[in-house]
Amino acid sequence: MFSFFKGSTPPPGDGPTAVYTARPNGNFLKKLPRYVLLGLAAVLVLAIGATCWYTVDDKQQAVVTTFGKVTEVTDAGIHFKLPFGIQQVHKVDVNVYQKIELGYRTSQSSPEGYTLVEDESKMITGDYNIVNVEFFVEYKVSDPVKYLFASYEPEKILRNLIQSQVRTVVGSTNVDAVLTTRELAKMIKQANIDFTRLPDSDFDRVLGESTGAGVIFGATGGVMEAALRTAYEVITGKKLEKLEFLDVRGMKGVKEATYNLDGLELKVAVASSTGAASKLLEAVKSGEKSYTFIEVMGCPGGCINGGGQPVQSAAVRSFVPLKDLRAAALYQADRNKAVRKSHKNPMIEMLYKDFLGEPGSEICHEVLHTSYKARDRFMMAK
Repeated sequence: MFSFFKGSTPPPGDGPTAVYTARPNGNFLKKLPRYVLLGLAAVLVLAIGATCWYTVDDKQQAVVTTFGKVTEVTDAGIHFKLPFGIQQVHKVDVNVYQKIELGYRTSQSSPEGYTLVEDESKMITGDYNIVNVEFFVEYKVSDPVKYLFASYEPEKILRNLIQSQVRTVVGSTNVDAVLTTRELAKMIKQANIDFTRLPDSDFDRVLGESTGAGVIFGATGGVMEAALRTAYEVITGKKLEKLEFLDVRGMKGVKEATYNLDGLELKVAVASSTGAASKLLEAVKSGEKSYTFIEVMGCPGGCINGGGQPVQSAAVRSFVPLKDLRAAALYQADRNKAVRKSHKNPMIEMLYKDFLGEPGSEICHEVLHTSYKARDRFMMAK
């Protein structure tokens, strides 16, 4: 690459001292533009390669736009797109529940794990009481294209819509109907009532007598299990020794089971959340499924995961199975009860004896049964 002015090689180290200078030879200078072009080409290839591929994880879908127009929706995996902004990729979380908090915000810095947002939580009831209503809504994106391009700030629109509907419901209801366990706990604290120092006493009759079957109503599948305990003994005339119906327990959205009661086949189903209920009822409507008894709970997991339950921080919710622990506490309370079957509750037995008569009687149907009719999606207060 280089040649010396004096000779083709520098002198040996022990020879006479001389100053030699080097200069690029003519071949290198001729090839320099070629080297620069090759380097630029390599950089260009790497840039194109880096912008031509994108990855979508299993919780997402990607909306691809070409010159601003939607041309494709891709699922999880590695995909190719045109470089230099010709095609752009917009990733949307679709296979995961997202959460909107109203009336409060999760806060790691707060001792309670959350802070109140009174502008959202303060509402007035139908009997002119002011209450703080804090709740959250979980949702999933079903159409990523509409989510991105059908409206501006869809989460803000959803937040305002939900808040408006809740205010409508609260404004048409008396204060007692909107109190939750969380608000009740706050009222007890504000009144300086210390439950640990109160003497034990019975509830007022008839509410004082309860069974294990009543306790498990708070967990998904609990209503079904309580009914099955009674159905077995009423239908077979035999004593049910093993009271646990494990097939209808758990946090799965839809649970199905079949039981044989002395030749009578009972097909049952449990839906946990309105989304799961919708799928289940569509299957029944289409004739795909048929059941003897269906339980539906609107809250995923049952009342133990209802909107009025104590709010936990994101750190707790992310790593602690709250629904399972709360359900386990109910099942333990059930096991500790002396009476674990609804029809064996002394107060229920007295009620049938003195007022209702036999199960399935005319007065039972009149007092204990209800019917449903189609209504508008949102019922506004009059």
